[in-house]
Amino acid sequence: MKQALQSIFRVLLLPVIAAGAMMAPALAQDAAALIDRAMTGSHRSDANKARDKYRHPKETLLFFGLKPNITVVEITPGAGWYTEILAPVMRGGSYYAALSRVTEQSSDAQRANDKTFRAKLSADAERHPGCAGGQCRRGADLPQRP
Repeated sequence: MKQALQSIFRVLLLPVIAAGAMMAPALAQDAAALIDRAMTGSHRSDANKARDKYRHPKETLLFFGLKPNITVVEITPGAGWYTEILAPVMRGGSYYAALSRVTEQSSDAQRANDKTFRAKLSADAERHPGCAGGQCRRGADLPQRP
């Protein structure tokens, strides 16, 4: 019985495991190329592109294992600096934004970030191509901190 199981493992499971191992570097290479394209895309402002040299988005996103076919949840995305890079990369996966609820007690900066971010989630494909056609979805608003 043990030999039969070992034979099944060799014949059926090893090729699957090997194929998965070979695909992982390809997905990482795809992610790196997609991040490069997103970082230089016309949908990003010059001011946001200038911040890239300080924030190292490619290195950061690859460190966290970003691949185009996964699900990403961005918690409190601010004005959407990372979203401009994530959304075009995530066309084969899912992107969710978890936004804080804006209330009367919210700061002016939080209100401005919320307004800017929500505009980025519009269906304006020219301005923000990764979010066109419903690729980006907004998660439930997070409760306001006391």
